[in-house]
Amino acid sequence: MELMHFLGFIDMIGVPSLFIITLALLRYILKIGLGIQALLRSSLYDLYDTWTDKGYAPRDIKANFENLYLWYHTLGKNGVMTRKYEEFLNLPDMPDL
Repeated sequence: MELMHFLGFIDMIGVPSLFIITLALLRYILKIGLGIQALLRSSLYDLYDTWTDKGYAPRDIKANFENLYLWYHTLGKNGVMTRKYEEFLNLPDMPDL
């Protein structure tokens, strides 16, 4: 019965309307992705600046950085951040005594 209601709804609004709704939703989803990418980039820069100034990064901080980077990387455009990611993971785990 639910399928019949759904098919009736589609028939009522028409295929062109569904296409327009789909495009609007895709644009909205892309904007959300860009916002998430900006937040991830900001977090990565904060961690990078904080711990490279100290000259080391504990393993749990590196694991957090790596997790953030992997999600950031899936959203694309990673040139500069990839270099920072590699530099960050090469930091020592403990400060020099």
